[in-house]
Amino acid sequence: MSLKLGKILITGCTAVVLALGAASPALAIKYVGVFDPIFDGGISNGDYEGIFGYRGQATFDVDDICLTGQSSAHLVVNGETFETRNGNAYCAISVIAASLTIYQNTEDGDQTTHSMLTSSAPPEVYGIVVKNGTLDGVVTNYFGGVYFGLTGFDDGANFSEFLYMRFFDDRVTFNPYGNLEFSQTGNDPVDLCTGSVETDPVTREPICNGDRSNRSATTTFTAVPEPASLGLAAAALAACVLSRRRVRAIPRR
Repeated sequence: MSLKLGKILITGCTAVVLALGAASPALAIKYVGVFDPIFDGGISNGDYEGIFGYRGQATFDVDDICLTGQSSAHLVVNGETFETRNGNAYCAISVIAASLTIYQNTEDGDQTTHSMLTSSAPPEVYGIVVKNGTLDGVVTNYFGGVYFGLTGFDDGANFSEFLYMRFFDDRVTFNPYGNLEFSQTGNDPVDLCTGSVETDPVTREPICNGDRSNRSATTTFTAVPEPASLGLAAAALAACVLSRRRVRAIPRR
């Protein structure tokens, strides 16, 4: 009786763990995009050139349906519809965290870091570049509008600006009809803008009305495992192990 019950529980545990693996929140995959350009001039404003640099990162929430398709690099538009076995599914992509650091390019230079998620200028993802089933590039609007200030340096190199940032990919362009177009050449830099920004009402292309950063920052995207998924799988496995121990404790008759 004990042996038979143990086999049943082992089989059930295997099914539970497999089911959790299939039904866990793999519906949304988080990617962290990190950019840290080699300093070669920083921001192109004459007051800051050669003095300040920047780096940062953002976390993207990407539906797994967005990452399906051919292995070669291709464009996926946010909100695009994909056919599935159960009908249609919409690709949804969002920015859930973003931070930017401005630093002085000296050995003991100061720095300041701020979140770039604001209600006044929230991020909007137009589309992504997918390659081999993973995130390879992102196209967003200018977002943030956050004040950055570094003051009190002996050389008088004070930084005082409201900054916007956007992710863009040279492989993606905005056509005159407001749609995105894709080519196989380009990379995935980050652009900063001081002053004010707007969006072209026809093409939807983001426009910087101030000074722009003059260093293309290639972004490295890395998938981050969902803590909830790992926790559920671990809890299920622990429960199964405990059940097996209890079965072994039942004396044979």
